[in-house]
Amino acid sequence: MILDKSRREVITVRPDDSVRDAIGQMTHYNVGCVVVVSNGRPVGILTDRDLAVRALGSVINGEDVTEMPVSQFMTKKPQTIREEEGFDRAIETMQSTGVRRLPVVDRDGKLRGLVSLDDIIGTLGENLRRTSGLLRHQLTPRRPR
Repeated sequence: MILDKSRREVITVRPDDSVRDAIGQMTHYNVGCVVVVSNGRPVGILTDRDLAVRALGSVINGEDVTEMPVSQFMTKKPQTIREEEGFDRAIETMQSTGVRRLPVVDRDGKLRGLVSLDDIIGTLGENLRRTSGLLRHQLTPRRPR
């Protein structure tokens, strides 16, 4: 199950929260994104890249984006993955859609966690480390007693 390897505590904001509030949350928790939720369901995702590309464009045009709602800059209808799906499905989804983070939802579409490309790489690295140790152990010649 994907939820076993993903982060269960997800930093969230509402669509009408200000960009200032979202940036404050991202800074305080040292995360690169917040999931935008309405009635417990993800309706968007706001990443540091969204802010750099979309919000900065508005700043360049002389607009003060800090009090604008996150709904103006978030990626709407984010790609999600169901909690019972595995890393293979997460990797396929990330690869086919070009995203690095997937909100994890239950059967009712309620937010349950977040899985990132970093989570997947970390898990794959740990699995490779364990496999390497197992192979090393099996390939070590045993001395007769």
